[in-house]
Amino acid sequence: MMNALMQMIPPISYDTRLSNFILTTLLMISAHMLEFGIAHYAMRRYKTLSGQDLASHGIVHANAEKGLTQLAKIEFMVVKHIHLRFEMVMRFLSPVVYAIAAGVILH
Repeated sequence: MMNALMQMIPPISYDTRLSNFILTTLLMISAHMLEFGIAHYAMRRYKTLSGQDLASHGIVHANAEKGLTQLAKIEFMVVKHIHLRFEMVMRFLSPVVYAIAAGVILH
């Protein structure tokens, strides 16, 4: 899609607002793919660490950390916070960042 659009406009040797906007959009799409991968990995790891049978029903045992090593407890806390909060924060933050970047580029 980007190549087709670039072929439609005349070739020039400097950056334009359109090329900057397309690059920003491409970077945002890449950031969303990375965010999806991180959130998906955190969700799967969280379910694995908290117990597969409980997590599959949406019930997380209060003592899910029991029996885990110190490193596993730290990992559990990190993936828990990523799983529960990261995607929600990105859903609100991403459109704001995109709108600001598009506004600055297209101004």
